[in-house]
Amino acid sequence: MGYDYNYFSSIHHPAKLIYYVCYDYAFAPIKDEHGEKKALIVQRQPYQENKTDLNW
Repeated sequence: MGYDYNYFSSIHHPAKLIYYVCYDYAFAPIKDEHGEKKALIVQRQPYQENKTDLNW
């Protein structure tokens, strides 16, 4: 099972990472300290509701 990066609603690019946004979650492909491919998962938080720079 895995996340298909072809299906997302928007892209958020605040700094080094590119987040693929899908509903209330954002996923960023990363590599850990051993070079293993992983996904950083971020859930939208209530304090982000008034942020205008987010594409969520």
